[in-house]
Amino acid sequence: MKVQFTNSDLKKLGKAFDALARKGRDTAPLMDAFGQTLVDSSVHRLAVTNESPDGEKWPTSARARAKGTPTQYKSGTAGLAGSLTHASGSDSVEWGSALPYAAQRQFGGTIRAKNGDALKFSTFDESGEEIFIVVKQVTQPARPYLGISADDEFELEGLALDFFNDAVTQ
Repeated sequence: MKVQFTNSDLKKLGKAFDALARKGRDTAPLMDAFGQTLVDSSVHRLAVTNESPDGEKWPTSARARAKGTPTQYKSGTAGLAGSLTHASGSDSVEWGSALPYAAQRQFGGTIRAKNGDALKFSTFDESGEEIFIVVKQVTQPARPYLGISADDEFELEGLALDFFNDAVTQ
């Protein structure tokens, strides 16, 4: 097999590479699109799927079991889900929440009383009745909502392809 290029072909190819190089110098719009996509995906995990980025189902809370709902949250726009945001730069993006309990939700952990000997709060028993309990500590399981799933990777790749394709099709 033999491939031949004319001078005209080489000029077009050179222009395409120049356009890609220019586009690659300012990826801030791409990073911003990545950030919004990752925020949307994390909100979806919190409000709809209740699973980690790797597809592992979260442990159901007593409140969700009592109310007979699969979701941990009443609304995708309130609380933790509503607090998610992103910050992007020319070649990076970060997303997450500044809420004080955001890390606890992501990684899990033990909550201990700060003032007094015990934690006092209401929850639900297995029959769905609201109960008031007093305990020294509560251990919450991790419910990872931040991360990049296989679906996220596919979407991010598509965004990148569209971003750079625009450079060579103009």
